[in-house]
Amino acid sequence: MAKQMVGTRVPESWIGRLKELSESTGMSQSELIYQAIAKLIGEDVSDVSDRIAGIEAEVQTIKQRLGKLTASLTS
Repeated sequence: MAKQMVGTRVPESWIGRLKELSESTGMSQSELIYQAIAKLIGEDVSDVSDRIAGIEAEVQTIKQRLGKLTASLTS
């Protein structure tokens, strides 16, 4: 499928949130925007590797939070 470039302006506050999401999921900002649009229009573009990457990122976030919680409880 050929892809076309689409551009839009977004609030500055979204940029930071998009960057954080990109870092936590390991996906580029373009991939995140692509998937968000696909979801909105009812297209399923995710594949197993995307889902696994998302789950791995969530597990990493949970581990970090658990580590902080454990540290605060033991100090």
